[in-house]
Amino acid sequence: MENKCEQCSETFTEKRSLTRHNKDVHKDEKLHKCQICQKQFSRKKNKELHQNNCITRTNQEQEQERTYNTINDLSFDIILRQSAFGGCFADWSIVYPQDYYFVDPTVLITASTKAMKNTLLNHLREHKQFKFRMVIHVNFIKATNSDIQTIPPVCLSSALHTVWPATDIDEDLETIPNELIHSILEYEGFGSGWIIDHIVRFDTNIASFSCL
Repeated sequence: MENKCEQCSETFTEKRSLTRHNKDVHKDEKLHKCQICQKQFSRKKNKELHQNNCITRTNQEQEQERTYNTINDLSFDIILRQSAFGGCFADWSIVYPQDYYFVDPTVLITASTKAMKNTLLNHLREHKQFKFRMVIHVNFIKATNSDIQTIPPVCLSSALHTVWPATDIDEDLETIPNELIHSILEYEGFGSGWIIDHIVRFDTNIASFSCL
């Protein structure tokens, strides 16, 4: 007999699996909390597996924080990945070295966003007006098993921002890190058990109005 969830239509071969699914996914009874990051889990076993991984990650991050603990400690190589129609369309990228994988995501995204400012200003001088979005390529792992990861990395995008000669680019660049961090939290919050491991790459996609 097929056991079907009334809320999401997922099916299960056993009724007890359906009951556990409803409890874990739809009732959101997360009674077990990680003592390191305070993330909550519906199953004690998942919490214990996550917490062991969290302890290892925290120790690694503490080592890295001695070197990279502020935005000013980070530096980037910005690469033109592709360009078309005389530069009207351009994709710029920052590929992170492995020792940046342990940097706090908020610090890393904020620093990367600020680092792209001169690239945007140069494009504005050449093309007068354009639209752009910033994209992060994020590697997530399962909270219960860090060997399971998202391959390829998940792409999370900011909103599309419009730039004119009178635009205050700094204002846009202040909002984008919050947009991207919110996207990470949303992805982790779907109930699938994914948690962020590291950010692989940071892209800026630009399209000038004259080419649209």
